[in-house]
Amino acid sequence: ATKSIPVVEGISYRDFASDFLYPNRPVVIKDALKSWDAVGKWTPQFFRASYPGKNLSIEGQEYSMEQFMDLVEQSGPGQIAPYYRNEQVRRVFPELMPDLLPTPSYVLPNWLRRPLPPSQGRDAEIYIGGAGGGFPFLHYDANSIHAFLGQVYGEKEAILYSPQDTPLVYAKTDVPRRRHHSWITDVENPDFERFPLFKQATAWRGSLGPGCLLYIPSRWWHTARMLTPSITISYNVANGSNWDNVSDEIGYKARCTFRPAELPLRVYMAALGKAQRLYDRLVNDE
Repeated sequence: ATKSIPVVEGISYRDFASDFLYPNRPVVIKDALKSWDAVGKWTPQFFRASYPGKNLSIEGQEYSMEQFMDLVEQSGPGQIAPYYRNEQVRRVFPELMPDLLPTPSYVLPNWLRRPLPPSQGRDAEIYIGGAGGGFPFLHYDANSIHAFLGQVYGEKEAILYSPQDTPLVYAKTDVPRRRHHSWITDVENPDFERFPLFKQATAWRGSLGPGCLLYIPSRWWHTARMLTPSITISYNVANGSNWDNVSDEIGYKARCTFRPAELPLRVYMAALGKAQRLYDRLVNDE
């Protein structure tokens, strides 16, 4: 079965929080990034002209910026471009950070940006790829964080599966610390002999164009494919809406790695969550 991810425009933060963030429902916000300089500016030609000779390491291979952008623009069936992904903009293109302002209100508050761990995902990450490419496997994001995908250039299709479909997506529950990964690598052409239950899963699909922001809630399985050359920004987010899931995931990883650490970590996460909620209330009351 297939459903469409809801699409909204001009939604207030209050309505986003009540209708999507806390109910853990995905949504595409069409106009969320309309104030970004990156939208309309960041193109393959912009990166080619701005970073001549810059080397990129992608999947163990080295490419010059010119080589990579040529591959991105020529990508298609039979010659899929390599996928430059999960790189922190602040590290690889620090001078471009102002192009991502203002930060969309929908990704705030983000407890991962505060001083105490867990703090992975403090910064925006960039993804650049060509038509026909995509994320290599179905997954939900590490530590059960929310993911927000901001489309800067080109067109991308996102495919999501609800946490309720977890029994149908063949999670790697038998691989330590990898229960958020699926054995399914191609949702468009799955091997139903290996994965017969996947036929019963419902795919939520949505198209992203420049200026769109997709909210992928905690523990929603997802992947994406690029319909054209594509540049995307992502944010990892944790706050009061998904802290219980984040705490549980971190506790599970501790149990897999060093069981005596699980209980102290869960106690720490519970106390930190209370402190963060109190801080948010105090700030909102000012």
